[in-house]
Amino acid sequence: MTFFQHRKVGFKILAGYCLILALMGVVSTMTIVQMSRLSSDFNRLSQESSEQQSLVRSIIMEIYRMRVAVIKYTSYQRSIDLDDYNKAVSELKNLLDVANRTLVETEERSGLDKLSSHFKDYQASFEKMIHLLSNRQKTLTEVMDVQGPLADQKLNELFKQAVQAKQQSALSTVVIADQAVTLMRLDVFKYLLEGEEVWVRNFEERHQQILGVLTQLESLLPDASARQLVTEAKAAVRAYVAGFQTIVSDYTQQNQLFKDVLEVLGAAMRQDALAAGEGVQARLKTQSEAAIAFARQILWVVVTLTLAAIVVSLFIGGVTTKAMTRPLALLVKAANRVAEGDLGSVVAEPGNNPALQRRDEIGEIGQAFAQMIASLQQLTGRTLEVT
Repeated sequence: MTFFQHRKVGFKILAGYCLILALMGVVSTMTIVQMSRLSSDFNRLSQESSEQQSLVRSIIMEIYRMRVAVIKYTSYQRSIDLDDYNKAVSELKNLLDVANRTLVETEERSGLDKLSSHFKDYQASFEKMIHLLSNRQKTLTEVMDVQGPLADQKLNELFKQAVQAKQQSALSTVVIADQAVTLMRLDVFKYLLEGEEVWVRNFEERHQQILGVLTQLESLLPDASARQLVTEAKAAVRAYVAGFQTIVSDYTQQNQLFKDVLEVLGAAMRQDALAAGEGVQARLKTQSEAAIAFARQILWVVVTLTLAAIVVSLFIGGVTTKAMTRPLALLVKAANRVAEGDLGSVVAEPGNNPALQRRDEIGEIGQAFAQMIASLQQLTGRTLEVT
């Protein structure tokens, strides 16, 4: 404090301003640092939210693409649809790998783990579907498309023999059998197109009708070669019927697999992805709330530090003002006493007057005032001696 008293007034004022500026600089620096940190946190949260929500949306979109490709392939068995399915599966695997690296919270992981499990089951189920469709196509190509025309061929040969032999009853029976085979093949076509059970029942009725007609036809044909044709026609019809029964069985399994497994798993995967997205939103909401709470803390800290800086500034200003005005007040008081004729003022007593002990401008004024009083005292003394 003594050091401060002995400094020049300008130095004291400048020192006070510098100290106030230093306090304000500390407050400003802390505010800038904390606000930068807060801004960085909000930017990070915003970027994470955008990226992770985009990831979840992409996963859901690929699930839709995969399911659409499955529906199309099941309906039309086109290679382009299978290619679309494989592309969607590949992209979905990549997205899940990214999600496994970025989504780490419990709720997020729970939905993601379920999604991965359902995804594997979905792929395995669709492989079964592909096998069923491939088996159906194989049955159509190797059995149905062979045995149906073969039955028609045998019946046509029987028709020709009946015409040559002029067997009117056998001829009518062959025509009925041929019509039944044609209608039976038409029922197969409609079943493949619509998948309705009514066509299965119609097919079975045609089958029984054909067997009855061919059995009747055997008794009408005395020729061994003609009966052999009937036997071969029966065999072709039986093979055709067996092929259709395989198709019906596979088609039933296909429908059950699609409705009870693929559709259920597809919906479950979407829900799993949404659950993971909700987990991301919950985590980001918690982090945002923490960042907002931190912002409030920063605000209170800044307000507190600002108030503290104001108080300190006022204190410094008061101390500086008092340090300058108190000795000046003593000098004014002493000057008033001198004006009243009291030349023995305390100003002339260095040991009792703080203003005379200072080394600043106020101290210099005090010293000059003391010298002036001493000169007045000497002048007064001489005047008295003369008189």
